[in-house]
Amino acid sequence: MKVSIDKLYTFLFSVLLLLLINIPTVHKEIKIPILLCLMAIILYKILLNKIHIQKDIALLSMVSMLFGSFFIFNGVIHSNPGAIPSMTVILIWPFLYMLFIGVNGYNNIFIAIDKVLLFSAYFIPIYGLYFLFGKANIIPPIYFIDIFPKNVMGGVGLYKGSIEVSMLNLASVFFIAPYIFTKFLLQDNLKEKFIYGIAIFLLIGLVFLSGRRALLLVAVGSLFLILLASFFIKSKKISKKIRTKGFVLILLAVSFTFIVISIVLSYYKVNLYEIYEGIVEGLSFGSSSDPSTQARTMQFFSLIDGWSASPIFGNGFGAVASVIRNTDMPWAYELSYMSLLFHTGLIGVIVYVSLVFWIVWQGLIISNNREDIQHIFPYIIGLVSFLIGNISNPYLMKFDYLWVIFLPIMYINYYKLTHRGRI
Repeated sequence: MKVSIDKLYTFLFSVLLLLLINIPTVHKEIKIPILLCLMAIILYKILLNKIHIQKDIALLSMVSMLFGSFFIFNGVIHSNPGAIPSMTVILIWPFLYMLFIGVNGYNNIFIAIDKVLLFSAYFIPIYGLYFLFGKANIIPPIYFIDIFPKNVMGGVGLYKGSIEVSMLNLASVFFIAPYIFTKFLLQDNLKEKFIYGIAIFLLIGLVFLSGRRALLLVAVGSLFLILLASFFIKSKKISKKIRTKGFVLILLAVSFTFIVISIVLSYYKVNLYEIYEGIVEGLSFGSSSDPSTQARTMQFFSLIDGWSASPIFGNGFGAVASVIRNTDMPWAYELSYMSLLFHTGLIGVIVYVSLVFWIVWQGLIISNNREDIQHIFPYIIGLVSFLIGNISNPYLMKFDYLWVIFLPIMYINYYKLTHRGRI
């Protein structure tokens, strides 16, 4: 049977997205060939004039590229060591994603993307449990397959009163969990609701198992974020539906958590107060005894001091502050948004925040449509939740996580083109 170029592209893009979500930043030997095949199809589409980027999205891209180029140039003239390396994530990868958007604006693949996200919502928690048992030698080594290279940081930590599981793909859960929560609320079909409900069950278990404070706070906070976002949807019928089901989901989540904690406490000696203290320590910016929090505190003041030297236009991409966290990339910092302020100044922060605000606002406007809300609203909730998680981790400085931003843009582009009769 003849396979069309659009179906081949959809398949390859879905496979690449699956890899980016579930095994991010590693196994480039698999991702690069797929990426090259996609680029070949994109080139073919360009030759046939089948790349469709809506004018608002094109303007959004041009503004981002223009200011990105300016701040790269600013870094070059200041001889910043990371100026040239920063071009990849600031200019090259976003340009490539814009080409993805242009092709996907022509070929609707959002059903395939939803399947990839749902599969990931099952795979990451199930593999997380398997990973825990494997690292704890509960599963014999001969039956344990580690999908992550041995030189990559990760593993299982046993601490006083708690446990921590660390895997690369946990970062994807910052988007996946809120996305699944939202999809569950929007489902009317009982079978679909059950499938997403099981995914929620698995994800909540993973969030607690991971022991990551930021992930726990984002997952819990996303439920309230959904309720808050519903007030910005003009369709009263849709917004009321989301709020009603949202309150029910929060009650179910609280009840489920209470049941799980009761079961765990009856079998294991888990100190809830120690877990609570750990969360509070992580949030105690200046007085915490937690090493990672202390390191971020030092970063904060170092970046503020560096920014004060050039508050309007910043020090340019690739600049290094007085505190260095990564000797291989001394310009990289965990406090992503403070780093952005240090590198691009007030002008850069205003520009990039405005671009994100536009994406979120457009997504909420599109959410007034009964059919489109099924795709765009979960993307927007996932995006905002991921951006909150990105506060203390520089995920968006890697190609493997940029899909979080570009999935909503992709759907906005598709919506604007189809509703104006151009496709």
